[in-house]
Amino acid sequence: MTFEGVKQAIIDESTEKIPVIYGGSFGAIITETSDVLYKSKLSHIEKELTINANNLDKRDIFVLDKNNGSFLNAGGASCCSCEVFEDKKHAEQVNNTENNEFHKSDCIICGSSLCYLTLNDLKTCSICKKKFHDSVICVKGHYICDSCHSSNPVDIIKNICLKTSKTDMISLMNEIREFDIFPIHGPEHHSLVPGVILAAFKNSGGNITDKHIMTGIERGMKVPGGACAFLGACGAAMGVGIAFSIIFEATPLTPKKRQDVQDVVADVIKEITKTRAPRCCQRECYVSLKKAANLSKEILGIKLQFDDSLICSQYDKNRECIKKMCVLYPEKQG
Repeated sequence: MTFEGVKQAIIDESTEKIPVIYGGSFGAIITETSDVLYKSKLSHIEKELTINANNLDKRDIFVLDKNNGSFLNAGGASCCSCEVFEDKKHAEQVNNTENNEFHKSDCIICGSSLCYLTLNDLKTCSICKKKFHDSVICVKGHYICDSCHSSNPVDIIKNICLKTSKTDMISLMNEIREFDIFPIHGPEHHSLVPGVILAAFKNSGGNITDKHIMTGIERGMKVPGGACAFLGACGAAMGVGIAFSIIFEATPLTPKKRQDVQDVVADVIKEITKTRAPRCCQRECYVSLKKAANLSKEILGIKLQFDDSLICSQYDKNRECIKKMCVLYPEKQG
């Protein structure tokens, strides 16, 4: 969508709080009425702060139409006083009782279904307002760039993978994905896989440091959303490759290590493609981590644990769920 012109903000007088999205450069901000707004997350603020809603955008706060998710302001002195939190985790602690709505599936702004195009087109991110050439947009016109989509979820991955003592990869994956602000689909999963593998490897006695884990997560952020179809290789499979590459210390100039890590990715992709289905990031991560565990003892010298259970609880939120055809579907496991 574009931000040409400024729409008159129409506030619903029947409710006390108004839906907004903060799209600024900080992890989160807090208003003078103690509403904490997380970057890229749908939040709510007191109605009194939106009286001059058309001026809120100077604080990078955008008011949403509650009926269709479109922005009501886009253009101008602030009517709120905001304290900055550089650390999203600190902001989350301050606001841990706030019941903010967040769409875990499809469009994170309005929950509408996504349209995937076969060719790229120039789009403006509905949050950061930067322009990108991309191939996905929601049916109501919202486009969210990979960076805005993944910013909070990737912070969750970093926080957990760097602090955990767990060795079971599925337990780690479950802990990360249970957060309300972690979408069921999206490019953040491309960082989840290497983060989980490297954290589990380190905690199992692998000779790596936190810097290796961070490198894996950061490399995963470079794999774009939709890679499974648009690039011909699932980002979860590439996530396994990222982790193994870091453990191997592979570079483009190390012939054998480069060959080995590509063989690993090929094996994981082959496992993923055994299921003919639309993308499901949970399923793809599960399959990728399971294959990584199966390969780990022989290739890494350490057996990565894959023992915890995972029974799908998101099938009712996934429009493209294949139900009983999926290994994670409750009835399939029961």
